[in-house]
Amino acid sequence: MEFTPELDSQQKPVILWKRTDLQSNDGRRGKIKNNIWRVSQLTQADNGYYIFRQNDSTLESIVHLTVKEKTLGYERQEGELLFIQYPTSGGPW
Repeated sequence: MEFTPELDSQQKPVILWKRTDLQSNDGRRGKIKNNIWRVSQLTQADNGYYIFRQNDSTLESIVHLTVKEKTLGYERQEGELLFIQYPTSGGPW
């Protein structure tokens, strides 16, 4: 599995995982278990294209991942209090 932030990006794809060589897991993002690549705590840095190829490099499939922010809306009147809870997961603000 290759990863590239955008298909037209100047960056070369990063090989994250070779299905025929389970020890080839890149390890920067995700772990392989039972032939499944798993990523926890996705961030917007994970946005991009995940490209799967057969052994002969023939294109098998492309997955486009877009991680969106969680938004909350608050409406308050002048003089009212506002409480915003610190996120329970993810990185620091």
